[in-house]
Amino acid sequence: MKKPVTDKRYRDPQDEETVASAVVAHLLSEGRTVADFRRPPTGGVRSPDFLMQLDGSQMALEVVRFLDADLTKAMANIAMVERALKNEVRLQEAAAGLGCKLVLEIHFSVQPLLDYQRADADHDAGLLAASILRGLAVGLDGLEGGVQLLTNVSWVQRADLVAYSSSEPSVYIGSCTPEPSLASLNAAAFLSRTIISKGNQHLAHATTAILAIRSDLDVSAALRGAFAEENQLIPWWRVYNVWSGGSLRVVHSADDRG
Repeated sequence: MKKPVTDKRYRDPQDEETVASAVVAHLLSEGRTVADFRRPPTGGVRSPDFLMQLDGSQMALEVVRFLDADLTKAMANIAMVERALKNEVRLQEAAAGLGCKLVLEIHFSVQPLLDYQRADADHDAGLLAASILRGLAVGLDGLEGGVQLLTNVSWVQRADLVAYSSSEPSVYIGSCTPEPSLASLNAAAFLSRTIISKGNQHLAHATTAILAIRSDLDVSAALRGAFAEENQLIPWWRVYNVWSGGSLRVVHSADDRG
């Protein structure tokens, strides 16, 4: 069974700072005070990725990367479909004629995308293009809130089309949400390993910590289920799932426990 990767080879300081900024912004939106945000100096003891004063108390922030091999491959193949969509002339002409960006928001199945070739991407891009052109029949006003498309692409569970006025018309795939069964992302195993590797890393610097789990997509449902089933003590005050663009959800909070 493939395991999500969390080792140091995948550390990216700039990515960690982006994730940390999203977490800090969320804390500030709750009316909390954040001060003295910094990376701790490296030394002889294990240290967290960041430290801050949160509401006057020292708080550590750990950032860990959640990768799943199948999900990563599926996303790469969806990107290949998106590139093929941009070569659909009728679709590009329609976007230019309407003066808008056409954005697909997709819920997808992973399995059909694992054994996927360039010819499959071109074929599915043609099917999606035809579905989009049919969806455009509702007119721009009907697309403002999104319209669900009918398509027989094997890996698409649901596709919604949204149009945005733009001086640079284009077609692209926006948000992608994996199927609910991706709770099988091995989130429980990931959580157990992370508790072992990161659970006490902050103790020489702060009594409490936040864990931010960076992922390519929103996997908060799978993570939330893993936390609900975890029998051992959770060593973090709060846990976030942060994905592309700085979007985030709280997947565990000590404040919510009875």
